[in-house]
Amino acid sequence: MAEMQLFLDSGDALDRPSLLRGRMARYGYLFMRGLLPAAAVREIYDAILDICVRKGWTDLRAHPLGQARLEGSPEFFEVYDEVQRLELFHAFAHRPEVLQVIAILVQEPVFVHPRNIARISFPHAEFFTTPAHQDYLDSCDFTSDAI
Repeated sequence: MAEMQLFLDSGDALDRPSLLRGRMARYGYLFMRGLLPAAAVREIYDAILDICVRKGWTDLRAHPLGQARLEGSPEFFEVYDEVQRLELFHAFAHRPEVLQVIAILVQEPVFVHPRNIARISFPHAEFFTTPAHQDYLDSCDFTSDAI
C-alpha cells in the first residue's frame, strides 16, 4: 500500500491559471484550504447532521450510533433522501468560489450538473466504500469533452 502524503495546497495558484491547470493535470486533484467560507461549510454540515441526529444515526456531537447503514437499504435512504431534499446541499455546487476554479480549469462557461450525489459513510466501515475508480485517467476512456 502506498504511503499517505499531505495534499498540496493550490490556493496560492488561483491567480495563476496555467499553474492551476498544470497541478490538476499532474496530480489529478486540487486542494484549496479556505476556498469556501467556514460559515457556509458549517451551515451545510449542521443541516446534514440534524438529519442524522433525527434519524438516530449520530448524537449531537456527530458520534455514530448503532451499526453502519449500507447504501441501498431502507435505513440508508431515510437519511439520503432527506439530504437530497436540502436546498443548501444543491446550492453548494453553485458557490462562486467553486465555479471560479472550474472556469479556470475548463476555460469555458461552467454548467453545474443538477444531479448531486452525497457520499455518506460511517467510520470504520471501509467495506462499504467504493475503491478509487473514476479518479484515475488510466482506468477510464475519456473524451476531450468529459472531465
